[in-house]
Amino acid sequence: MKTIDAVREAQAGDTNAQAELYSQYYNSLYHFALKHTKNQADAQDAVQNGFIEAFQALSSLEDPKQSRWNVLSQKRRHNG
Repeated sequence: MKTIDAVREAQAGDTNAQAELYSQYYNSLYHFALKHTKNQADAQDAVQNGFIEAFQALSSLEDPKQSRWNVLSQKRRHNG
């Protein structure tokens, strides 16, 4: 599923789409957080809290194409 489609479906409350976004981005976000926190538990907490905030904010997202999910997806494709 394309990221933009997953974001739209997650906006509509589809928990499978949320799970897809979570599994698609968890590792890269975890490694980013670990690099900055230098602590596994803190990195896990930071990523978990970030996902909670992101999913709660989906309802106020007007244009999924402008979402950070989409930006992350484009960056991942570019970096291969």
